[in-house]
Amino acid sequence: IWDTRTGRKLRDIHAHSASASGCAFVSDSHFITCSKDHTVKLWSLTSDEALVTSVFDCALTCCASGPSGRLVVVGSISGRLYKATVTNNFSQFVS
Repeated sequence: IWDTRTGRKLRDIHAHSASASGCAFVSDSHFITCSKDHTVKLWSLTSDEALVTSVFDCALTCCASGPSGRLVVVGSISGRLYKATVTNNFSQFVS
């Protein structure tokens, strides 16, 4: 985790069992990561533990959130895009 104002590293988070391939803020206090380990995770900036983990059937290559932070899109190595809203805790990603 880096402080975006100072550029100073605050701490390490060991988030995934393979390379992380994307990171996006979904609010001032939460962000998501995706990885080649087939997972997307929702995090709080104040914790080193993932709040929610969703598992997919292939490696994930990118993630982004919409302007409101409620819509999240994740791309996979298979070329599919999946979307979810933060309000449903990623329980249902739709391709």
